[in-house]
Amino acid sequence: MNGKTREKVVRVSAPATVGNMGSGFDVLGMAIDGPADVISAGFKGKPGVSIYNNTSCGLPVNPLRNAAAKGVMTLLGKVEAGVPGLKIVIEKKIPPGGGMGSSAASAVASVVAVNELLGKPFSREELLPFCLDGEEAASRSRHADNVAPCLFGGICLTDPSDPGRVISLPVPGFLHVCLVYPALKVKTSDARRILKKQVPLADAARQWSRVATLVAGLYAGNAEWIGQGVEDRLIEPQRSPLIKGFLQVKEAALSAGALNSSISGAGPSVFALCDNRQTAEKAGNAMQKAFEKQGVHSTVVVSLPNTTGARILESL
Repeated sequence: MNGKTREKVVRVSAPATVGNMGSGFDVLGMAIDGPADVISAGFKGKPGVSIYNNTSCGLPVNPLRNAAAKGVMTLLGKVEAGVPGLKIVIEKKIPPGGGMGSSAASAVASVVAVNELLGKPFSREELLPFCLDGEEAASRSRHADNVAPCLFGGICLTDPSDPGRVISLPVPGFLHVCLVYPALKVKTSDARRILKKQVPLADAARQWSRVATLVAGLYAGNAEWIGQGVEDRLIEPQRSPLIKGFLQVKEAALSAGALNSSISGAGPSVFALCDNRQTAEKAGNAMQKAFEKQGVHSTVVVSLPNTTGARILESL
């Protein structure tokens, strides 16, 4: 490895994601053209992986607990010896704990950046397990519903029993999303702890029907089916009390013409799917006003689904 290679720096952005998409708890996720984490990776003299936080967000500097570092360490363990130390600089633009796939974005961006830095020893598909290692370090969860769309782009169907199994679903051209991030805190651990371990068979069957309807709607490009498929009768009723004003915010989205609305990931962000940008902007404004009536400040993002996933910004 020559001196010029050692001076190389790679910058990668990884998009925010909407986990679950309503009915698809732990199995569906969508990348959006909204906020994105940016990771810079380069070589340094000392062995090991060093983390530098370039934002005001409090992030763990211990590589074993940091989403941006853990996957990189696993990746390095799979390549040939002789790799020098690595410096990873985090530009955190997706709020941690917001229900927008923050830890997944950092994990994906860092793994993609280091893979590029080392000359692409792994394909994009082969990077998924490393990204999941990073996600697991931060969230204590090895689910791919955020990681997969962040890495590959678009809308992904994943398998909790086999996180490496990912199916990319069609993204209809009309589909728009508005994502509203309120100034509230919901711990993912709390949002998981309150969930019932068992549900009535009839409720489970209805949920399966909704997931299937959503997937069918994506393949058929049928907006009505997509809206029906988002409906979540299992997880949303249990988590919505953690989000002040959620019911009013959802009703505002529906009244504005959204196909449907639900909680993004574990929350507190709330998303709405729409069949055109004008409706998405209208829904976003209505949702923001609904939060304001509850005394909650919020930020709105209106976008298309991101179909590219993590992308290299610079490779110098």
